[in-house]
Amino acid sequence: MRLLLAEDEKEMAHALEAVFTHNHYSVDVVYNGIDAADWAESGNYDGMILDIMMPGKSGLEVLSEWTESIHHQIERLNSLVTQLLTLAKMEEGGGELELKTWNASETIMDAVTSFEAPAVTKQIALQSDIAEELHMEGDAARIHQLVSLLVDNAVKYTPEGGKIHIFWRKNGKKAEFSVQNTCDTLPEGDLNRLFDRFYRADASRARESGGYGIGLFVAAAIVKAHKGKITAERTQDGICFKAVFPAKG
Repeated sequence: MRLLLAEDEKEMAHALEAVFTHNHYSVDVVYNGIDAADWAESGNYDGMILDIMMPGKSGLEVLSEWTESIHHQIERLNSLVTQLLTLAKMEEGGGELELKTWNASETIMDAVTSFEAPAVTKQIALQSDIAEELHMEGDAARIHQLVSLLVDNAVKYTPEGGKIHIFWRKNGKKAEFSVQNTCDTLPEGDLNRLFDRFYRADASRARESGGYGIGLFVAAAIVKAHKGKITAERTQDGICFKAVFPAKG
């Protein structure tokens, strides 16, 4: 495919030319509109890219932003694929959980720690109360995924300057994991609808945050596979997701 690239900022033009050439396009580059018109009339082009300009930013800055955006979209798609694969395995009969009795406190702390940086970026106060040496029987990888899904959901929907409080504690013969976060709005009615497949309380906000309406459904499937129970409840200033499991020791 042959392209005509008209761009008066040479730095941007060279960067774009390199990208298109790498992807096996034939590219002719001109640096002003008059030349572009002449070349367009004389050449046989499959497409033209005309004068890509963003005031106050260099070509490399724009290209860097595009690259970051592409990486973000790839991360979102990878996350979606992972969730869909987990869901498919769960629906096939539990997904062959690798059951063992282990110190789940370490797994939960590891998952929570990975969200400290995103929380700082949004100026969210992230607090965790993780009981030490609290054991349970289950699949460590799936529990790690469960914690990541619930904390990621909290980070996405907590407004800047908000709070997230995470608990892992023993309550009688049960082990409880909960995530409380402040939020601006909640859907009316039963909050457990949030665990329905593809349910999104605010579709426009979900698109902005990168949600597909499947993460909480997968979280609920993981809890169910571990013979536990998950609920969503209103709090004074937000919402609390709680997963309860049989404890060991």
